[in-house]
This record gives sequence, C-alpha cells and structure tokens, in this order.
Amino acid sequence: RGISCIPLDESAPKKNICFSRSFGKVVSDPVELAEALSTYVCGACVKLRKQNSCTPAITVFLEAVLDAKEGTRRHYGITASFSRPTNDTPQIITAAKHCLKKIFVENERYKKCGILLLDLISEDLVIPDLFAGSMSPKRRKLMDAVDSLNTYYGKNTLFYGSSGIERSWKT
Repeated sequence: RGISCIPLDESAPKKNICFSRSFGKVVSDPVELAEALSTYVCGACVKLRKQNSCTPAITVFLEAVLDAKEGTRRHYGITASFSRPTNDTPQIITAAKHCLKKIFVENERYKKCGILLLDLISEDLVIPDLFAGSMSPKRRKLMDAVDSLNTYYGKNTLFYGSSGIERSWKT
C-alpha cells in the first residue's frame, strides 16, 4: 500500500577513502608512479569534497612483484599527516609525492599503488590553525570550479599536470 515498514537509513559519510589500481604493465619509473598517485589523489579528493569532509592524514602504498610465477609480492607504505585537516587537492598531491620519494626503491617492479585518506572529519568541525589560518576562500572556489567543470563537461576535462598526459601505466 506504499507504507514504509522499514525506515531507510541515510548513508553515513565514509571514515576513510581508498583509491588504488593495478597497472596495465609493470612500472619501475618514479615519474610514472608519481603520475598514478596524483591521478588517484584527484579522484579521492573529489569524493572527499562531495561528502564535505577533510582528511588529517594520507597513506601511500606500493606493491612490488618479486616473482610473477610464484605470485610473491613486497609491500611498501608510509603515512604523512597535515598540519590541519584539508581537502585541497594540490596540497594532498604534494604530500603523496613526498611519501613516494621516501618509500620508492630503485629497480623494483611495481604492479600496484594507491592512497588512503584517513580519519575523515566534516569540514564544519575543522578548527582553523591560529598561525596557518584556514583554507583560503580562493582555493576553495578553485576546487569547486574544477569539480563543477569536470562534472558538467566530463571527467578529466580539467586535470592537474602532475597526473600526466599519456598515462602509459593505466590498464
């Protein structure tokens, strides 16, 4: 008769956002890894802003293939925190690249990488830092403009140069 017997639960905002993919080929170039991480950060930040959240920390992880026949792999990971929670894409990309520099090992054959935005909190609950201040209104408008243009004209209409153009690492 159209009467709801079970109340619908509204979806709660996520507490963490993970964005990772396997590569189409084995990658050992740090520039390609940085491009992949930048792309993943951009995707995660769109989700982050869509739910009006900020992250105080990011984890970057890599998966290297030791022996393809046996399926043995080696994992690397590192976490970095921000001075105050943020949803600013360029700031998070910069942190992800610093993390990559710390965990990258020459001559490893990487098959997968990703990022994890940790302990998400609502934008309304972020306490401005007395010395650093809050996120600039111009930066916020820039993030909103990029998100709205990509929503209207299609994914990756506007993208950050650090994400690369060719993206030969993609599947």
